[in-house]
Amino acid sequence: PEEVLKGKEKFEFYCAMCHGLQGKGDGYLVTTKKFRKDIPSLVGDFVQNKPDGELFHVIPQGSVSGFMGSHSWQLLPDDRWRVVRYIKNGLKKNG
Repeated sequence: PEEVLKGKEKFEFYCAMCHGLQGKGDGYLVTTKKFRKDIPSLVGDFVQNKPDGELFHVIPQGSVSGFMGSHSWQLLPDDRWRVVRYIKNGLKKNG
């Protein structure tokens, strides 16, 4: 539970601007139309069914589509795993 809470803190700081606080793809940059592209929901089956390692690697590498850039300098490996745990355990329970 402590790791999930740490992941939540990192998620809210680095990810929620795009993905939204509940991970539904409705963050500030989306709702204000600063991004004119849909952001995938992190609580839907598409992301929730992915292996943890795949999600881990998207954070430093960016998305396959190229829309999400690398966040390797913002999140160290331990924090990336915390964010993944939060996406898989915290968001799903709260979203």
